[in-house]
Formats: sequence, C-alpha cells, structure tokens
Amino acid sequence: MKKVSVITPCYNAANCLDIYIEKLALQSVGMDALEIIMVDDCSKDDTLDKLKKIEAMYPESVMLIPLEKNVRQGAARNIALQYATADYVLYLDADDTLHPKAVEKLLRKAREDDADVVQFLSTDTHEIGQINPETKSGKRDICVIIKNDETRRMFVMSDAVVYGCWNKLYKRSILTDNSLRFAEGVLLEEPLLTLPLYFYIKKFSMLNEYLYNYYQNPKGTCRNLFFDETHMYDNVKVQYELLLDLEKRGLLEKYHDEIEARIADCYYYQSVSNLFAIDRPIDMDVLNSMAETMRTYFPDIRHNPYLNTYPVMRDNLDMLFTELTSDNLDEYCSRWKEINNKT
Repeated sequence: MKKVSVITPCYNAANCLDIYIEKLALQSVGMDALEIIMVDDCSKDDTLDKLKKIEAMYPESVMLIPLEKNVRQGAARNIALQYATADYVLYLDADDTLHPKAVEKLLRKAREDDADVVQFLSTDTHEIGQINPETKSGKRDICVIIKNDETRRMFVMSDAVVYGCWNKLYKRSILTDNSLRFAEGVLLEEPLLTLPLYFYIKKFSMLNEYLYNYYQNPKGTCRNLFFDETHMYDNVKVQYELLLDLEKRGLLEKYHDEIEARIADCYYYQSVSNLFAIDRPIDMDVLNSMAETMRTYFPDIRHNPYLNTYPVMRDNLDMLFTELTSDNLDEYCSRWKEINNKT
C-alpha cells in the first residue's frame, strides 16, 4: 500500500523532469512508499516522451495520465485525484522540489496528531532542483483541534489560512469525502479547494519547517499568462465560483461574517489591486458587476466584526456602494493607485 500520492500536472515541462524525478527519488521513505501521478496536459514539447521513460523507470511508483487536450493545472489535478489510492496526498509542481525528508516528516506529524491536514513552509528558489538544506524556522509546531463552531470561526480567520495547495499534506478522505476540487480552465485556481477545506478540517497541524522549494520561474504560467488579457479576470471568476460553492455547501449561512470578510478581501479588493498592478485598461462593467455582487450578498458589510483585520477594506467600503461611470472612473482609479502605493 502506498503511503502518499504525489500529484504533478505537467505542461511543457521537459526541461525539468529529469531533475524532478531525481530529487523525488531521494525521499527518505523510498520510492516504494510513493504513488506519483503525473498528468501530461497535452504538452507541445517532448514532455510526454520523458514521462513515458520515467514511468518505465519506476513502473511500481509512477502513473502517467496523458490528456488529449489542454485543461490547465486545476482540471489536471482534479483528474489525478480520481486515481489516487494512498491515504495522504501531496501536490508537487514539476519545477519544484521537496526536502529529502519532507514526506517522512509530514507522515510522522500527520500520524502523531491524526491530522486531516499538515501544513508546512516553503522556500522560494531561483534554480530548478535547488533544495534549501536548512528546514528549521525557529517557530513551534502546533496542532489545532476544532471542537465547535466558535473554534472554527477563530481558525478560519487566523493566519493558518493560506490559499496555496502545495504547502499541505492532505488526508485523501478530507478531499474526496467533501468533493473538494480546483477551479478549472483558469489561473489562480487553488482557493476553490483550499478555502472550503478549512471549514471541514477537524484536526490541523502546522509543521513549521521549510520542506518545499518553490521555483520562481520567470517563464512560468502564472507569471506570464496573468498579464494576458484573457486571464486578467481569472481571480474574479474563481472567487465568484468560490462564493457560489460556499453558499451551496451551506457554509455561507453558517459562517456568514467570516466568509463575508474573506470574500470581500479576495474577490473584490485583491482582484482590483491585481488589476491595477498590471497597469492595463480596466473594464468598468466588471468592477460594477463585482461591487453589485458584494452588495447583493453582503448588504450589511459595514457591520462586519472583522473589518479591522482588513484596513484597506474598512477604509474604502464606500467603493462598494458607488456606481462607477465614465465621469467618476478617473477619480476611482486615482484613489486606488494611491491605496496601492500605501500598501
């Protein structure tokens, strides 16, 4: 029985796959403990050929899923999870690496605490395959047992909540039993899975060690396609889908104030901030549509008890209640650029 399913979507990743498998083979638990599910997302280079060679090299540990059309990372991960059989799941990108003892340490922590999720730290690197030898952060590990709704409210509003998928070891059952999935066909797809996750966890552990090495790829998908006009509004799309999902699950009604604060921050304020950061003409209709969504779902947001947690939101709530027109758009843009400069 495999101990951990490692899920990796691959698109035009031929240049890093040799290093990827070389480093993964160094895991102290051994390759026999790993179920490595690699999805070729209809690559245009020789990624598929390399993946076939890797599968042949480790036939008992590597499963290749070749896709006939490009579906992007979110859908590729969703497909891969359907094939996972291990009790635990890790998401690892093809150009990133794990510390050689990462899986061993994470499994130990998960079993000691009976944790649904073990979260850990990552280090940015600028070279494929680079591994930070120092894992210690100086911070204490923690384990949170969520006993009731009040504990849950404190938990989902804490610094524990981060939206990346790669810095977590998951019990596979927490994902499958709650039908958690990534957004598909877009960038910034992770919050659709990771935010609802925090509402289902009963035991959460934080292993404060740097175990994941995140390659800052200057040619990476997110760095480049986010500046493509077709992806400018992907965060808006994902966060709106997330809002509808939370409502469908009954979580919006139960944890209204917490979700109101999170969605207002990520759906509206962070989206607008991102749009101004890339310095492109902004669609006034999109801004008005976002504000209208906020007013429809959260008409009493001025009374949200967490406003002081988000000073930008607190000090600029009037933006949600102002209809943008060609007459006031310039003033709105100037004000937002001033806000960005302050933050």
